[in-house]
Amino acid sequence: MKSRFSLLLTALMLNSALAAQEPSKKPESGIPKVGCRRYEAGSWWIQQTDNFRVCTRNRHLDLDSLPARCEMLRLKISGVWLGADGTDNWIPRCDVIVHTSLAEYQQTLGASVGRSVGCATMKVDGGRIVSRRIDIRIDADHWELDALPHELTHVVLADRFNGRRLPPWADEGIGVLSESTRKQQIRADAFKDSVHRGCVYRPTDLLNLRRFPAAGYREAFYAQSAALVRQLVERSSHQQFIHCVQESLDDGETAALAAVYNIHSTNSLDGITKVHAVTKALSHEPVTTRQQSLIAVAAE
Repeated sequence: MKSRFSLLLTALMLNSALAAQEPSKKPESGIPKVGCRRYEAGSWWIQQTDNFRVCTRNRHLDLDSLPARCEMLRLKISGVWLGADGTDNWIPRCDVIVHTSLAEYQQTLGASVGRSVGCATMKVDGGRIVSRRIDIRIDADHWELDALPHELTHVVLADRFNGRRLPPWADEGIGVLSESTRKQQIRADAFKDSVHRGCVYRPTDLLNLRRFPAAGYREAFYAQSAALVRQLVERSSHQQFIHCVQESLDDGETAALAAVYNIHSTNSLDGITKVHAVTKALSHEPVTTRQQSLIAVAAE
């Protein structure tokens, strides 16, 4: 009896060891299955898929669904903004560095990140992206519905434009439209306060902005950028907007707006200075849920 018990225990231990080495494919409800290899590298616990490496120093965190969520969001963001493009596997993979506190996040990235929840960083060499990285704070509320898709949108766009720096209004405007409706409403409410303070961008000034805005204009910048992107997308399509961004990198915003949208005066864009227009623009579902409600399902 003792011998049979020992054999059974040995078999169970062997099966457990083999299971730990096999790719993990057990997804959260609603998230597609993906192959996921798990391993340790120094002090890091890593979950690796085709396009991501989710890295944490705390292997006891419940992050089993995060690699699949990242793969799902990447496909969805690429599909909405780039159409059939942007679906080739990333080489190198995108590292997703998971932080459990603001202190850890700031210690890694520096005090300049403030109290942000996520940060995307890409390195470019000779027009080719050689490093992709997202730092994310999982101690923040709704990080998986707001900060993660926002920052991942930056990485997807950087890949499309070979690492060229996008105009801030376009880059951040698209990122905001990937956030949840709840977060977009918070941004719309913050814009109302900006209007009361007189901190509002004229369309020309927003289009020509090339640096991150001063603190007093930050809420207006995010809200108005998203409203402007939404307004242009609704004139045609998401892919046409991306074409406009490409034209703006080559010929400037004025020429791009004229060529793509037949806009010859920014006066037609004055709606982004109005509270009701910005609020309406930020009242839609995230662009990543327009064709299928994947983010909402993933959060269940």
